[in-house]
Amino acid sequence: KSEKPADQSLCNCRVSTLRNAFRDEQHGPIIYLSLSFLACSFTLGALAEADLNTSFFVLSAIITTVIVSFLIYYYENPISPVLAKASLFIFLSGAMQPSSVIMSYWFRDVYDECKQEGNTDKPCFSPTFITNLSVVGYIFFIIGTAIYNRFFSSWSYQRIYTVTQLLVAFASFLDFVLVKRWNLLIGIPDHAFVLGDEIIGTVISRLNTMPLFILAASVCPKGVEATLFAFNMGISNFGSIIGSYMGLGLMTALGTGHPEFHNLSSYVFLRTLFRFAPLLIIPILLPKGTPCDVSLFQQGDKNAHDSLTETELTGLASNEKTNASTFVIDDNSEDEGVLSTN
Repeated sequence: KSEKPADQSLCNCRVSTLRNAFRDEQHGPIIYLSLSFLACSFTLGALAEADLNTSFFVLSAIITTVIVSFLIYYYENPISPVLAKASLFIFLSGAMQPSSVIMSYWFRDVYDECKQEGNTDKPCFSPTFITNLSVVGYIFFIIGTAIYNRFFSSWSYQRIYTVTQLLVAFASFLDFVLVKRWNLLIGIPDHAFVLGDEIIGTVISRLNTMPLFILAASVCPKGVEATLFAFNMGISNFGSIIGSYMGLGLMTALGTGHPEFHNLSSYVFLRTLFRFAPLLIIPILLPKGTPCDVSLFQQGDKNAHDSLTETELTGLASNEKTNASTFVIDDNSEDEGVLSTN
């Protein structure tokens, strides 16, 4: 009998804690926003499983983008206007750029043709060579981090993203050059060209994502650092997924697909043009300050994260990769916040 009141008291305590979290000025909006994202994700997942027309599917992705953008600004703006705009940029920069894995399929199928027909008019990359490219990419991923720390960390966010986004478009254009076989016209073999493309693309990717992670960590108010940082990383992934839906729509419109690869060069060229789209929102959503300007994020937000230094933020971001990483945020106190992102 004595255990039942104790269990009931513990249950009431948990319910009360949850209720207070929903009512909290900082935690409440993030909880509602997370639940809204969950609903959007389930809806898109259900549509993906259904046998729907591709046009309707892409239209639903566009509507989702509008809804998510509104929800981000509606719930995060009361916490911090800088946070709301930064989260919007993190999401939209991925959603505005169509993407797909069509090039990987093209590499694989072209290699099969080379083995069967001895066709050397197309790039013939063995699975071993493609695997080695990934190893080289990880090596230069680290080099990209060093380059950012040495040359880019003192630049303004707007300047960093403007330059790196232009470089991202350039890296995408290299795929167009490869598909059109222009690299052979200037005397660059396929293997050497793709190796250079992997190196350049990986370094550019690192320079483009480093300030994103630093910005996400900087704008997190005290008390919700782990939740908001992980949430911003989730926003980034969700934006990339929306971009893959846009890529599917673009391929469908052009008739590009596996295994025919019709109009592959047109798809890659249009994909490259879309890489310029984030340049339109950089002046609107990104702050003018640099990653070193920690005080920038205190403007209009008394609870802003006021103790992360540039060195700590850079170290925080340098541990982030595509899948899962662990971050340690030092608040110059005895407590450390550790979080994992997937």
